[in-house]
Amino acid sequence: MKKVYFKVMILSLLVSACSLFNLANASLMLNIDLTSGKLLGASNININGELYDVSFVDGTCPDLFSGCDEQSDFFWQTAEESKVASLALLNDVFVDSVDGLFDSLPDLTFGCSSNTYNDCFVITPYKSNTTNTLFGVMALNNSNPNWDTTSPFTVGVGLNTGNSNSSTYAVWSSPKPLQAVTEPTTLTIFALGLIGLTLRRCNKES
Repeated sequence: MKKVYFKVMILSLLVSACSLFNLANASLMLNIDLTSGKLLGASNININGELYDVSFVDGTCPDLFSGCDEQSDFFWQTAEESKVASLALLNDVFVDSVDGLFDSLPDLTFGCSSNTYNDCFVITPYKSNTTNTLFGVMALNNSNPNWDTTSPFTVGVGLNTGNSNSSTYAVWSSPKPLQAVTEPTTLTIFALGLIGLTLRRCNKES
């Protein structure tokens, strides 16, 4: 019986290791309009061990952020959080890959189009005040990667990015635990099957 329990314990550890492998390999997914090739957003952006989704949307702060008049209207609520999120966009989303040249061609990001400086300002707001001033951090994506950076951004809450060819808002959504988005690997399924067979044999021997 001790040998059986030992086998079950080993297999359980194997399943745990498989799960950890899945967590480490949760993949980023880009949301691309198949007709225009525009980048509309992304899912599974890993920020400090949590997965987030983002959409790039044109409009005004009151229209996009529940009135834009309370702190709770904003997903990120500090300048540092907005900066970390903006860096994740530059490092993980606005990159050149087989899916598109989203770093070299910033105008491929929704809300941005061809302009003199070949750039796109993606704004992640974190608060507004009683004077209708909006505070945020922008991810500046330029066709020259050496110019890519983040910067504090202050503007009136009435700014409509739809009237600009070089700016758009980043609308972030709730984090998802890493394990919620992973699929079981073949090794995990195999290990679970072995556990089932071992337990069945254990019951017969009892």
